[in-house]
Amino acid sequence: MSHKNLQIHAIDRLTAFLPELGITKFDESLPLDLNSNSKLKNTIPARSIILFPESRRSDKVWPFFKELAIELNKFSQWKVIIAGNHKDNRFHNCVDMRESITLSDLPSIINKASLIICNDSAPLHIASALRKKLVALFGPTEAVRYGPYPTNHQNNIIIRSSTGRMEDIKLTSVLNGIECLLE
Repeated sequence: MSHKNLQIHAIDRLTAFLPELGITKFDESLPLDLNSNSKLKNTIPARSIILFPESRRSDKVWPFFKELAIELNKFSQWKVIIAGNHKDNRFHNCVDMRESITLSDLPSIINKASLIICNDSAPLHIASALRKKLVALFGPTEAVRYGPYPTNHQNNIIIRSSTGRMEDIKLTSVLNGIECLLE
């Protein structure tokens, strides 16, 4: 693989193979209509922000989701929801749905929310495919290759650590990204 191909998004590389599968007509921006009917979607208020503070790799986890939740809770018009697999007691005054959401619940829950904030993880890609407003946090991985698709979509704010370390992403940068999307 040439150095030039390293900067191509994974989806752009893979869609080149669709004709080999007999698929010649498709929307190149790849929006999805995931018709999931999770019973949990009714627990998501209309004006909600969902935080997904986890990722499979620890080096892709932004360590300031607790502080972000505290700041977001200062705005009473938004309900802050925490979603993921590993429950702990770090988030106060939030709806904590960790350990109660399955993978099949994610599309419905994400689709119901007003905004998603997450690390490079599966919820990021689901939110992107559903064209939800999304603040995506990147450290060691490249957003140009693995970020929301298409990366320049108006619903995406991509915040990248200049050092590749998630702890170097500033809380103020994330809050500014949120403000841009919720205006």
